[in-house]
Amino acid sequence: MSDAVENEYQCTCKIGRAIDRYDLDGLNGQLQHRHDVADASLRTFAEYSNERILETALAEAETDLTDVGTGQLAPTMPSQRCMKR
Repeated sequence: MSDAVENEYQCTCKIGRAIDRYDLDGLNGQLQHRHDVADASLRTFAEYSNERILETALAEAETDLTDVGTGQLAPTMPSQRCMKR
């Protein structure tokens, strides 16, 4: 299929946009498998896809989640990773 034809059929729903934004090429196949094999509920689909999207977004942002108890997320600083006190 040519690029023009592929782009014509590109999904613009939340999942399609997330697949494009975060390069989650396998997510559609994983969701299809869960539908066909596991007969998953819509809630299960939402939880699974949101977890994959969040995982990828946090990894891309290099976010340090050690301060989640205080309600703050701090960008990971390479110099802070190995600091000794």
